[in-house]
Amino acid sequence: MNTQAKVTIDLDFLQKTARKLAEHCGHDEYHQLQLTWTEDVWKIAAKYLPEQIDRCMDLGAFTGINSIALSTFSKEVIAVDHQSYLPDWIPPNVHFCEANVDSAEWEKQLIPGPYQVCFMIEILEHLRWSPIPLLKWLNKHVHLLVITTPDDEEWPALEVHPWSQYTHYRYLPTAFPGCVGNPNPMFHVKQYKQHEFVELLSECNFRVLELNRVGNGRHQLLAVCVPR
Repeated sequence: MNTQAKVTIDLDFLQKTARKLAEHCGHDEYHQLQLTWTEDVWKIAAKYLPEQIDRCMDLGAFTGINSIALSTFSKEVIAVDHQSYLPDWIPPNVHFCEANVDSAEWEKQLIPGPYQVCFMIEILEHLRWSPIPLLKWLNKHVHLLVITTPDDEEWPALEVHPWSQYTHYRYLPTAFPGCVGNPNPMFHVKQYKQHEFVELLSECNFRVLELNRVGNGRHQLLAVCVPR
């Protein structure tokens, strides 16, 4: 596969967007932190993104920095979250989809593919229930997956809560009807070591094209994947 950069993202545009989003939602510290990995993600993902995209997904969009960036070269962006945090000035080709992927109902809520690209940035570690069903769904509906998660061996330990998960991903329970997801969705509930992250993607039938590290200190794992 040719890994010459196909898409050009203006990093100054990302910074300006982050500042504007901070004014919208008041999470200035978070948006500055988000930039420490967002810029790295885009530098790497640009090598693999198609030059023209009809439809893509931003899974766990929050206030939409990746949705807005994707909207600059995609005809349609589906921004997914359990509720909308998007600003009222979101580009018109970004469409919100309300879906709680930390529940048993997400498959009824997600809009089926195909999607040429899916960004799933810093979401995996927030999910209380097994991510296997979701990743297997993405495998069938997405041509290119860009996914990140912190490396458990290099990240602060999880806070101790009844819902914290310290087991291997294979032993995580699958969501069931009426179950409650992570009650503090801004905080981590399960963290993945590097080998476990790659193993999870492989088990869900993804081929990893590139595994890299992003963010300050390079403590977060980035995988660019395609279905096998």
